[in-house]
Amino acid sequence: MDITRKEKAAFAVAGAGQNMVNTLIGTFLLTYMYSSAVGLSAKGVAALGVFMTVSKIWDAVNDPIMGVVVDKTHTKFGKLRPYILITAVPIAVLTTLIFSIPQSFSETMKLVYFAIVYLIWETFYTLCDVPYWGLASRLSNDPNERTKAIGITRAAQMLTLGLVTLFGYQLAKLFSGPAAAEATGTGWTLAALCISVVGMGLFLLAFFFTKEKNDHMDENVTLRDIFQTTLTCRPLLIVLLGSFLAFGKNMIQVAGSVFAIIVMDDEALYMYLGAMIIVGMLVSSLITPVITKKFGNKAVMIGSNLLSVVVFVAMYFVGYNSLVGLMIMVLLNGLLGGVFMVTQTAMIADAVDEIKYRTGKNREGVCFSGLTFSSKIMTAIATGVFSLIIVTVGYESGVEITQHMKDTVFMSISLIPAASSLFACVPFFFYPKTIAPAE
Repeated sequence: MDITRKEKAAFAVAGAGQNMVNTLIGTFLLTYMYSSAVGLSAKGVAALGVFMTVSKIWDAVNDPIMGVVVDKTHTKFGKLRPYILITAVPIAVLTTLIFSIPQSFSETMKLVYFAIVYLIWETFYTLCDVPYWGLASRLSNDPNERTKAIGITRAAQMLTLGLVTLFGYQLAKLFSGPAAAEATGTGWTLAALCISVVGMGLFLLAFFFTKEKNDHMDENVTLRDIFQTTLTCRPLLIVLLGSFLAFGKNMIQVAGSVFAIIVMDDEALYMYLGAMIIVGMLVSSLITPVITKKFGNKAVMIGSNLLSVVVFVAMYFVGYNSLVGLMIMVLLNGLLGGVFMVTQTAMIADAVDEIKYRTGKNREGVCFSGLTFSSKIMTAIATGVFSLIIVTVGYESGVEITQHMKDTVFMSISLIPAASSLFACVPFFFYPKTIAPAE
């Protein structure tokens, strides 16, 4: 059964809504935590960095567990869509609570509060993310149609990435009142409430307006199946390894807003840098399906990584004193990052076909838990590396910014991603030229 236009639109808009929440957390969480709204000391910043790294690793580890749960699920609504329905409201509430750390708490209690709420949020986000991307492989049996749907969805996500990146801080500032010099705790709370309610409301469209094709129950899915599926499916294993090594692509998202504060001394500047990333990703999300159809996923993945190396190195030499040059480099990085994301998702969907062809079993949950697992490991490594850099240069709220701080932070979003992209190429050279077709 072919995917309808309504299903494509619902899936894409739902992904856009989900990405509003993900962008708010991924882009502005550290900005909020490092700001005077929370007021952490140098020790608090260090503790936060350690926690964020560990929590991201846990967040990645629980993805395969969720993959098992999904592959054991069978309801009249399917095995994927029910999780979209039951997670929307909790995620909206928890997102708001993350940006609502009580000012009256001691620093220790602030960190404890944040740790508890954030870990619960991560768990619920996994409950929505794995089934949502697993649904991509159930929308159509035609790989080209799936890739088109994924491309449209990534494009829609880039639009909401843009909206939240460009206006998230401004919304928090607006809710802080005209007299506020920067976004306050109340401003962040109200901004998070607005963004999460709208985002999760749109996310529900994937439940109400899509259908799962070829739905049947696979019994006795276990954690052992995850390891067997991963280790025996060469395409899946290669995509996961290549994604881990490509963690540097997430450095700009993790560090971008803090970079604007430390290096450029202008929080609002990240709006413009973010806009460049978004424009690049939006364009690549639309053209990548055409490129992969002509050249194949393998060639496009390797080529985009090699070009990323060149662009990141060029960005380092252009420097941060040339705003125009910096924005051009960020635009190109956004373009190549979008190619990576669309091709990565298409490769995972192909792995589902390969496993079904070889074993006769549907393993969307396991395979797409691998996609979210790899994405979260990428973010965990990027967060850990950047947190280490922040601690090493001695940054904390109110500290005097030195030239060494600026240069080191800039290196974290240029040379480190260049090296990461280079290493990420290696596994994809071993990716098979052809994948077994869906039955």
